[in-house]
Amino acid sequence: MTAIATPAASQRRFAPRRGLPSGRALLGALLITLAFVATFAYANRAEPGPSTEYLVVVNDLEPGDSIALADVELVAIDLPPEVAAGAIPNTSGLEGATVLRHLRAGEILAARDLHGAAFVDGRPVTGVHELTIPVPRDRSPVSLRRGDRVTLLAYDPAERVVHTALEDAVVLTYNTDTAGIGSSDEGRLTLAVPDATTVAATTLHSYGPLTVVLTSRSIDDHYPRRFEHQAPPADSLDNSAERP
Repeated sequence: MTAIATPAASQRRFAPRRGLPSGRALLGALLITLAFVATFAYANRAEPGPSTEYLVVVNDLEPGDSIALADVELVAIDLPPEVAAGAIPNTSGLEGATVLRHLRAGEILAARDLHGAAFVDGRPVTGVHELTIPVPRDRSPVSLRRGDRVTLLAYDPAERVVHTALEDAVVLTYNTDTAGIGSSDEGRLTLAVPDATTVAATTLHSYGPLTVVLTSRSIDDHYPRRFEHQAPPADSLDNSAERP
């Protein structure tokens, strides 16, 4: 029998099979894609902000005010070198410092704008006058240190009277270095005094020799404001003379 070819069979064509992309072509496409992504990211990148923070005032302050942490905040800002040199980068030691000029909200806080508080036992000493006076070293405790409480006694040799010049004052510094103090037998004592009247009274009573008494352990025992020397009675002197 002779096979008869059908029309469908005579028209069938076989196309060549397409090969897969080579490895080199895939690598090239990947590099092009990465280059496009990098170019897009570079064109749309955000500019980096300042990395250094400084204190900025958030409340208006007047000279003499005691500054608090709530009065400032840290703000990241780029400053010229001459401004950054005086700006304050953190809140260390800020609590209790005294403002020296008018400060308005939004101003950068500088070290020259503040007088730092003296710290005693980790707490700032605020609202006080700092009185510095020369004191005889041989009439002052050698162990005086910051935070001690002292009483100053002034002796008037003409009247033979002892005055309490200052009582229960807090020691801020006690300098016994003789260089620049004056007499080699004097030290320099700086005290925290609560009011101007006491400062004036202490200065008034400093005409006579001062004695510094350490009273940290007896702050509830008060001194008399004036203590006069009492001469013994005449009859006691006579009796003592008659004793063998």
